Amino acid sequence: MPYLSQAVLATSAGFLCDRLFRSGHFRLATLRKAFNSMAFAGTAACLLAITTIGRDHLLNILLLVLALSVNGLSMAGYSCTHIDLSPRYSGTLMGITNCLATFAGVFSPIAVGQIISLVVGADGGVDGDGGDGGDKVDLAERSLQAWKYVFYLAAAVYLLTGAIFVLFASNDVQEWNDPSSSSSMKNSKSSPSCEKYQKKADTNCD
Repeated sequence: MPYLSQAVLATSAGFLCDRLFRSGHFRLATLRKAFNSMAFAGTAACLLAITTIGRDHLLNILLLVLALSVNGLSMAGYSCTHIDLSPRYSGTLMGITNCLATFAGVFSPIAVGQIISLVVGADGGVDGDGGDGGDKVDLAERSLQAWKYVFYLAAAVYLLTGAIFVLFASNDVQEWNDPSSSSSMKNSKSSPSCEKYQKKADTNCD
């Protein structure tokens, strides 16, 4: 369900972004940053909302589904900047950035485990004799608090990276996208100027 709704919203975001751009009222860079901001800020808002509702299982699930769904808007945001920056090498750029992004999937479970261990305790906060009912309640509260910290951290990452994208992202085609033009520019700089030939009508300065 989460990824199905995300796919629907991502596809819709792509169509809407293209339609707004073709209207001529918006710059492509503005649209990229707007859709990415809605995706990241919306996801962060859902994660923060989860920390306030306690143990309402149904509402927690709905917010997680909504978080993943809203994140689909980023398909019209940062995910398209690869082809904006370099249509020729967009596949290579996607491979590089996606490879780096997988490190988050590697280290995030380790970080979550460390947070829970620090807050709850390495032994789970239970004495050797199993503890009484009060210990179990205390353990449950500490576990809930630990997961709040996890969601705080995730929301902070979304907000921080979203702000970085707004401040520094560009959709200008890079000069290294076309090696032939780059090499021709270097050759033209190293070769004699055509200015001295302008007096000759038959001179070709190609």
